[in-house]
Amino acid sequence: YLHELLEAVGLSDAARIARSFPAALSGGQRQRIGIAAALASNPRLLLADEPTTALDVTMQRTVLDLIDRLRTERRMSLIHITHDLGVLTDRTDRIAVMYAGRIVESGPSARMLSAPAHPYARALLDITPKLSTTTHDPWRPTGHVCTPPRLPVRVALLTGKRGVPHNSPTRGTRQLRS
Repeated sequence: YLHELLEAVGLSDAARIARSFPAALSGGQRQRIGIAAALASNPRLLLADEPTTALDVTMQRTVLDLIDRLRTERRMSLIHITHDLGVLTDRTDRIAVMYAGRIVESGPSARMLSAPAHPYARALLDITPKLSTTTHDPWRPTGHVCTPPRLPVRVALLTGKRGVPHNSPTRGTRQLRS
């Protein structure tokens, strides 16, 4: 079953990969192994928490395409957690924006990516690179780097506790702040 899962996520040399140490694999291979592990129990809902972090742009697209394909083939629902609204374009039906541990805005993806109402949602959209519309240099990014509003922000994901990062090795003792 392990080899089937590894092949399902695009890892053709499953026998070698199954015997490999993580350091011997690329970031994209490790990400696909994580996806295969998530699929092992045939879930009806896949929770993808920053699945493209630390991957180059080409591998990001590969991983996102893989998740989309698997979601369709396995008829799963998907919750995609990210700070990069650019990866959501044409990949989601709805977007919900969390700020300080609460959903502050949600709606259809098209509206959320074009005209969000909440300041934090707008800030997330503002930091997404955009292509220039001038004929001078169409590939020059026009988006500017800005920081979200300078309010005290605590991020809580999956723990139910405000301000506790879900992956913290010292869960309950550390807080993330913007």
